[in-house]
Amino acid sequence: YEGGAQALAIVLMLFPLGTIIGSFSLRRRVSIRRKIRTTMIALMIASILLGWIGLQWSWGWFLALTLCWGLTGSVFINLSRTVFQEKATEANLARVLSLYQLGLIAGAPIGSLLSGLMSGAFGADVAISVAGGAMLTVVVLLWLFTDTASIE
Repeated sequence: YEGGAQALAIVLMLFPLGTIIGSFSLRRRVSIRRKIRTTMIALMIASILLGWIGLQWSWGWFLALTLCWGLTGSVFINLSRTVFQEKATEANLARVLSLYQLGLIAGAPIGSLLSGLMSGAFGADVAISVAGGAMLTVVVLLWLFTDTASIE
């Protein structure tokens, strides 16, 4: 979009803003019974949003899609952490949460490297669309070939 530092700042603000708005919205809900299924649906929606972002919409649509991506991120971040905490024994709660966080954060450099290499080779639009497609494929395969979505 060639917008410079100010445009980049706006984009980098929208995903966290979406997670904040989504987190406050989730907090108002009394209970979500099927947290894993809801998380998987949010991941599927997020992957579709990533694919759409790669289609090079107008600037306004790009910003709206990024905000929506943040909303789906809030579902994943909050519900997946909740599931790990609910399933861990009290004695292992801190260990389980620290391993969860380590896995979540440790994947970022690998994803950044792959995204950068793919962006350099094929362009950023292709890289983000491929990432969305890969994420959708993994989640759909989990949904179809495991009982993950039915776990309460």
